[in-house]
Amino acid sequence: MLSQAIGAVLPAALAVALSPFPLIAIVLILSGAQGRRNGLLFATGWIFGLTVSATLVSLLFGGADDPDSTSSAIADWGRVLAGGALIGLGARK
Repeated sequence: MLSQAIGAVLPAALAVALSPFPLIAIVLILSGAQGRRNGLLFATGWIFGLTVSATLVSLLFGGADDPDSTSSAIADWGRVLAGGALIGLGARK
């Protein structure tokens, strides 16, 4: 079950990880003063941030497919809040 979830999310995760923004940032960092050290620190921070995000999501939403679990309730309320935020942004626009 977990392998199916990882397989479903992996293409989107790769798209986010390889998006142009970190690539542009790393080029600018490498061309600056002490580029090698700063580039290594940036890459380490990027990987650490993705690892922490993935861990939190898997802990919070680990049992989201079970209707009686608290993870399912968290996922449902997350969708409600995201929908409300999008409606608010649409009304503001």
